[in-house]
Parts: sequence; C-alpha cells; structure tokens
Amino acid sequence: MNDLIETPVLLFSYGTLQDKAVQLSNFGRELAGNADRMLGYEQSWVEISDAQVLATSGKTLHPIVRPSSNPEDSVSGRLFRISTAELAAADA
Repeated sequence: MNDLIETPVLLFSYGTLQDKAVQLSNFGRELAGNADRMLGYEQSWVEISDAQVLATSGKTLHPIVRPSSNPEDSVSGRLFRISTAELAAADA
C-alpha cells in the first residue's frame, strides 16, 4: 500500500506563532521555519484579554498587520511548512 504524501501548507507568522510555547500548544511540536517578510503591510498592536491566549503566550499585546499605503513597508516574520490539519488548528 502506498502512503499518500501530503503537500505542505505554507504559513507566514509575524506574531505569537513564532514562539515555541505557542507552537507546542497549537501543533504539539516545534515548527521549523525560515525568515521572511510580507511586503506592502505594516504592523501595529492589539491588547488580548483571552485567558487561554495569555496563559500560552504570556503576552497581553499581540501584533496585527494591515495593508500599507507605502508598498515599501514590510512586516518581518517566519515562513513555516505545516500540514492541512495543522492549518485548521492554527485557524481555530
């Protein structure tokens, strides 16, 4: 019987998914990734009050991104290869 090989999904993270504790909580493993940038966007911050998020990340302020009027703006982060099941967990 041949095992199907799933094509990885690419996930760009600019925030807490870069933290090992958050990765372990969401995926049950530490993710390997590469540095990358999202062009044409800028970063700002939002205050989080969800107890589960605070317990996992330890942070009350979390980054958010929005399109920028300056195409030279960029947001730094990491590009991870994950499975479709892991993507569903990240969305949840």
